[in-house]
Amino acid sequence: QTLLCNVSTWKDAYNIGAGDAFTAQHIMAVMVYSCFDALRQQFVRSFVDTTSTERDDTDHASDDDDADHDRKQCIRRHSVFANLGRYLRESVECFGVQTKHSNALCYHSVTHSVSITTVDDIVYAPFSTTSQ
Repeated sequence: QTLLCNVSTWKDAYNIGAGDAFTAQHIMAVMVYSCFDALRQQFVRSFVDTTSTERDDTDHASDDDDADHDRKQCIRRHSVFANLGRYLRESVECFGVQTKHSNALCYHSVTHSVSITTVDDIVYAPFSTTSQ
């Protein structure tokens, strides 16, 4: 059975429209993200500034300069994961489905069980969950 894109919202952004098939590249991205913990951790860290680059009080650079610098640093850190990130985002946004189960017991990158009773936020990341 082929997984098909269920929305046309992203046609302009990703050139993936309703009815388009989930590709081998999308499958590989989800598998890499789901199966390789160390790589997933590095991927996630690429979005977070882990350096201590705060400006001191004597530096009068504007907030816009700070934001631009932070954005450029994030792009630099994440650039090695650009294709993985693209295929994961497309997988979630174009082929993802909303869960209809409440109080489902799921496991995701944890060593113990977590019972999710409510989700108030939308999570835009692949969930490599299992019920076992």
